[in-house]
Amino acid sequence: MVYRKVVAILGVGGVGKTIFAYRILKISDTPVLTLRPSYYRIYLGDLEVDLVDVPGQRVFDVAMKFASFKIPVIDRLIYMYDVTNYESLFAISELHTLFIERGSQVAKG
Repeated sequence: MVYRKVVAILGVGGVGKTIFAYRILKISDTPVLTLRPSYYRIYLGDLEVDLVDVPGQRVFDVAMKFASFKIPVIDRLIYMYDVTNYESLFAISELHTLFIERGSQVAKG
């Protein structure tokens, strides 16, 4: 039996979300600007993981959509920020607050 989990990588533009996804997947191509959510599948034994790379310029719109679903479509969140950019850290705080305020179960895991 294969178990499936969906993990979303969230953060503002330029923090390295796509590069992170490429490294996990061992993709050697040079990443391009993410214009729409990209989905990647990883198999870890009996676990199937769908990794969702969200475009930074639309991260709040996509997060609002994820948080609004009555039945969670995302099992886990990975927040990414740039340690040299305070605004990118503040943005993930705002993202997490959005999930909490909407009562999303994914923010409680």
